[in-house]
Amino acid sequence: MINELRVGYDAFSFPSLPTEILCAIIHLVDPIGLISLSQSSRAFRALIQPSQDDFVQRLLALELDPALGGIVRFRSRDNNLTPPWDDAEAWKAIRFACVDCMKLIPHTRFSNQNLLQLRRRKPPPGSREANRITDWEPLAGGDAKARGLRLQKRIRRKKEDRAAVRFELERSSGAEVADDPDAWQGEFARPTRANVGTAAVPVLTSRRLEFTCALDRYFPGLFPRMPLEMRPPLFRVYKDNVRAELFTLYHVRCPGCAVWQELGAFRVGLPYPHATPSLMLEKRCEHWQLQGQDIFATLLCNRCLLARHGRARLAEELAAFAMTFLDAESARTKYQLRFGWRVLEQTLRLGQRKKKNRFSPVFYEIIAGLPWEEAKNMGNEAKTLDFDHCDPDDLRWRIVWLRILVETEMTEERRKEFLSNSRFRSWLEHYEKNEKWDAVLKEMTSISPDALVNFVLEKDPYRVI
Repeated sequence: MINELRVGYDAFSFPSLPTEILCAIIHLVDPIGLISLSQSSRAFRALIQPSQDDFVQRLLALELDPALGGIVRFRSRDNNLTPPWDDAEAWKAIRFACVDCMKLIPHTRFSNQNLLQLRRRKPPPGSREANRITDWEPLAGGDAKARGLRLQKRIRRKKEDRAAVRFELERSSGAEVADDPDAWQGEFARPTRANVGTAAVPVLTSRRLEFTCALDRYFPGLFPRMPLEMRPPLFRVYKDNVRAELFTLYHVRCPGCAVWQELGAFRVGLPYPHATPSLMLEKRCEHWQLQGQDIFATLLCNRCLLARHGRARLAEELAAFAMTFLDAESARTKYQLRFGWRVLEQTLRLGQRKKKNRFSPVFYEIIAGLPWEEAKNMGNEAKTLDFDHCDPDDLRWRIVWLRILVETEMTEERRKEFLSNSRFRSWLEHYEKNEKWDAVLKEMTSISPDALVNFVLEKDPYRVI
């Protein structure tokens, strides 16, 4: 096989074995063992002569070692991720392979696409890829034709391995097969159409994480801790009992200190989960009257703004930034509190108009004596509750009374019809949670700008690297 190859057997552990048998044994080791073996002696290094691809395979194998890279399981059919994104301690120990710098680096250096796309995802434990052996072939010795045949065989085997791995991932996750045969991992700064910015101030799309509201997304950790089940569900048409939404994170390299930080560190953002950096920057430009300036050059992080313009300027921008989200969240919560009263009044009024005794007289006592105002842009007869002239304790008592009536005065069929509107049903079931959340937001409006400065400087919640 390799008659021309001669190695000093005195350096080997197998002094009596021919080179051909040694090569056959080497074919049975894993990628990590191959590099380790090549570094054990000059003789093995001369025999193996590992290529760049061999070192890449070793790095990818190390990435799957629980002690070094860690295990990540993702099921795309229901977005089940183990460990979940919010388990910061578990993710802190997990590393991913970067074949550009040839290192195992933290997940914060990669986008969601580079971590969870089918072709780049960590293969599941026990899969063919996780248990692969080396595809090394000796390049020294032999004629050129034989070497060419070995390389072709190696390429075919790699294609088969890739297809097998993608099949195993597809079977375990329910995902569609990806057509692109790129490498498993990509570098953090991989350009995409979603990325904006300049060479000096790049803005890169990162992962999507769940947050209970926009203020929590742009000021993570500022809200008092509250179990998720204590938060009121959001009114969403696609799903009931939604208490958190997915916001896309964006990483920016500060032109002042050249440190990568999350977009919130630059006081840029909007209260909509799908707002793009371009739209966010446009709104910032309008708010601070920066027309005609290089908007990216004005993106100084909190610490750089403090150093360049002082604490008062930082406090002013942080206060305006926080109020954007507080006002939006407060308006949403007040809408959810008023929503059910308006629907209840309209339902009872229509039932009374049809004169079919759809509701017993006791139901009308629930809304008797309440102050109403006309609902804007909702028709001539639409009404909404005037909360400013209501007693919260009285409203809460009426809610309890309505729940009792629904359970005792309605048949099962009639109750199902009455609660067919999922938002109305959520309003009735979670009214007190919306009240408590509204109270929390009112308390947050009293936070001082100086306290916001202390929060971002002490907690440093935006640091990426």
